[in-house]
Amino acid sequence: MPFSVDEICRLATVMPGDLIIYKLNQNHSGRILYYSKGMPDFVGVTPEVYAAAVSVDIPLQPEVGEEIVINQGIGDWKLSPVEENRTYRMQHPKKGDVWFRAHTKKVGEVDGAPVMFSTLTDISSETLAYRQFLDQSGDLSVIFSEKNYDIYFASDAFASFLDLPVHEILKKKIYEVFGCKDWIEFEQLMQNAGAEENSYFDEKSGRSFMPEMFSVTWEEYHARALLLHDMTSAVERQKSAEKLYRDRMNFLMSSNENAVYALYIDMTESKILSGRCSQYKLSINEKGGVRKWLEECIFPHFPFLDDQEKFMKNFEREHLLKCFSEGQTQVEFEYFLYKGEQICRYNLSVDMFQNPVTAHVECYVLGRDITMKYVDRIIDRVLFYDDYKAIGVIDVDRNILFLRSNSWENIGLEAEKEQDYSVAVKKMKEARVYTEDQDMFERYASMQNIIDKLEGTNQYFFTVHNYKQEVERYVYFWMNKEERIILFVNEDMTKEMETDPLTGAPNRKGFYRLASKVLAENKDRNYAVLFFNIRRFKAINDLFGYETGDRVIREAVINMQNCSLKPVVLARTEADHFAALVDVENLDLSKIPDILHTTLVRGNIKTDIYGRCGIYYVSDQDTSSISEMCDMAKLAKAYITNEYVQPYAVFNESMRKDYSGKSVSLVNLDSALQKNEFKVYYQPIYDAKTGKIASAEALIRWNSPQHGMILPGMFIPPLEDSGHISKLDMFVNRSVHDFIEKRDKAGKLVVPVSVNLSRMDLMDSHMIGNISQEIEDSQLPRTVFRYELTESAYAEIGLNGQKFLSGLREDGVKILVDDFGSGLSSFSTIRDYDFDILKLDMGFVRKIDSSSKANNIIISIIDLAKRLDMKVIAEGVETKEHADFLRTHGCDYFQGYYFAKPLPQAEFEKLLDAQQQEQ
Repeated sequence: MPFSVDEICRLATVMPGDLIIYKLNQNHSGRILYYSKGMPDFVGVTPEVYAAAVSVDIPLQPEVGEEIVINQGIGDWKLSPVEENRTYRMQHPKKGDVWFRAHTKKVGEVDGAPVMFSTLTDISSETLAYRQFLDQSGDLSVIFSEKNYDIYFASDAFASFLDLPVHEILKKKIYEVFGCKDWIEFEQLMQNAGAEENSYFDEKSGRSFMPEMFSVTWEEYHARALLLHDMTSAVERQKSAEKLYRDRMNFLMSSNENAVYALYIDMTESKILSGRCSQYKLSINEKGGVRKWLEECIFPHFPFLDDQEKFMKNFEREHLLKCFSEGQTQVEFEYFLYKGEQICRYNLSVDMFQNPVTAHVECYVLGRDITMKYVDRIIDRVLFYDDYKAIGVIDVDRNILFLRSNSWENIGLEAEKEQDYSVAVKKMKEARVYTEDQDMFERYASMQNIIDKLEGTNQYFFTVHNYKQEVERYVYFWMNKEERIILFVNEDMTKEMETDPLTGAPNRKGFYRLASKVLAENKDRNYAVLFFNIRRFKAINDLFGYETGDRVIREAVINMQNCSLKPVVLARTEADHFAALVDVENLDLSKIPDILHTTLVRGNIKTDIYGRCGIYYVSDQDTSSISEMCDMAKLAKAYITNEYVQPYAVFNESMRKDYSGKSVSLVNLDSALQKNEFKVYYQPIYDAKTGKIASAEALIRWNSPQHGMILPGMFIPPLEDSGHISKLDMFVNRSVHDFIEKRDKAGKLVVPVSVNLSRMDLMDSHMIGNISQEIEDSQLPRTVFRYELTESAYAEIGLNGQKFLSGLREDGVKILVDDFGSGLSSFSTIRDYDFDILKLDMGFVRKIDSSSKANNIIISIIDLAKRLDMKVIAEGVETKEHADFLRTHGCDYFQGYYFAKPLPQAEFEKLLDAQQQEQ
């Protein structure tokens, strides 16, 4: 991560020892950012000289090569451009030859340039100690050049063994000392002597030696060291090594009792020296024992071929030895294995070291079952809060559900126990899911549906109501896609679904539930339901912007919460509409005008804001639902005559009669749907150029046995106002999709059909979820699906509704704005929202040729739509003159009685069949 210069220096001040911090420049040089106080003394100069020397750019070292020799202290100092450990020899003014090691590491960046951190350690005393160690050891030791085989050093013991002075030995070649004619003969002699159970026998002294030869750095030269171990001493070393093995294995076994297997391996010879394995009898001290253990104990239990390949890549002998040679002494990785029929997660760790006697690379290998830790780790990573009722893991291939935790009431699903997934879904459906949602739950929670949904994304979810009518969300994540393991969670969404995101107050659903609970628990108290809204709120949005409008909404809730009404429950039901349940003791009607009046201050401008309120008093024997009480309070609001003098009205019996007439649709809606009294009609939409049917609009008709044909204007507004319109819209949506799918499967002509959505639909997550699911489940092209909204609905939808419409458009579904020009904010609608087709309101079409102004407005709207890459449908086209005018000025499609009225499905199909035959 990037660091500032100050952060770099503060970091350095707490680091011990001699160190420098520098950044790399692009001109193959470096600039020192910080150096410790001891650095001048380290190189043998005064602080002033050192400061001057490092105040300029300093050249960089070559990245590879021999050890660097610094002949004049700071004079020819160079900086390393890479991370490394390198040995240097420096001529110190006072100490002479000084050997030191530089450990350099990258620590970050400053202004985009790499920053290096280098610690310097004086190892001169170590070099001297090394020389003294060789000289004083009991072994015969000699060091010679790798290039010309000259002898650099011979221990006193080696000189005594040869019976020659040391200075005479230093004049010889190494092979000459041992009576060989050249290096090849000498090397063969040492190799034979170093073979197992062989040794070098000196006839003159009658002693046997075990040779050991390895590369060393002697001063600045590459050299080799030869040690001749006296066999007497070697026996003692062997005993010491055996004790080391015992100590190591005792530690290994005592500290890793929970390991599935614990092995002590000679990697050089691929032998298992000791260990234990709960599933397998080990072949101790047998060559190839490691491979045999893998083939019989590990390989047969891999559930996935990829895991076996990853295991072998990490545990391969050559790979481990390479890691060890590069300084990496520990390797750790995870993998899956079968444990009986269950797939478990294991951790394998390899700790490597070099045996000081044999020089073999040896290692501890520990295997641990970390299945539960792995599950918990994945769950912790995926879940961002812990408000979950159940968490589990689904094994797709085995059709198994493993519940990790479960706070559900007893429904026969135990935590920490595997169970058949299909059986578990059936139990959840029957014991937890609301009756009306059970079929949908079973379809959405099926294993095949979940897999299909997760193919294109890493997360899938759906919401249903539980038996308490609370909203629950079922969420599925890929926990491990390669192994087809799914993480499953169930969460309570009631609070989220019943809370208005803008104000934090309950929404309409939340108000219904909370107010019902208060009334049920306090039958001895008197309450009233208030329904109020802000007058001309749309004008506030248009004049001051949506941000100011949001502020007005929030302040309205705050003011109502803190007013004299002291509402028991206060909610924002939609847009600028609010509902409150208040104790009648706190309801003083004379204070209502002041409560409903506030002032918006914006700079030097003050704007008065007024509200309107309907009131419904809850009687002692009232059997009305909270929804009905809100409807009656809302109805009372419509009877306000002078909203400035008395901005409220109280519901009375005369209003009840009016309400009863309008509520026929509410009372009979479910029954009418079950009896198929509602029928979907289709009004064709024609291509202006070809005259062919290009699409259609779905319209609803109600043929009631009691009331006859009920016009949409009689039942749609009360359904929409009460929030019940979504049931009807869902019926229309399903009917249209079934109609199109039936024709498509029969190979008949299919045209897109648009379904009207209410603003209430876009506030209902259940409705949104159903539409999305039906489109995803359909095999039809997305272009046949279309949805219409009026411009007034666009102005009132929330963030979720906007995201839903945007998601449909991205998926290829066409979105239409209906009745364009009939509202007060047409142009702000097309400015703020994206859609594909503009439907010109019939009010414009009927005024064609009534005036030049009317004609020019229509022409301008069509032209604007073209500029915004939208198609135009003209509604209410009733004459040939209308059609000719619109076609001339670029209108794309016609809808109206001049071409066709709304038709029952059978008659609409006849038109499509006839058009198909003509083609």
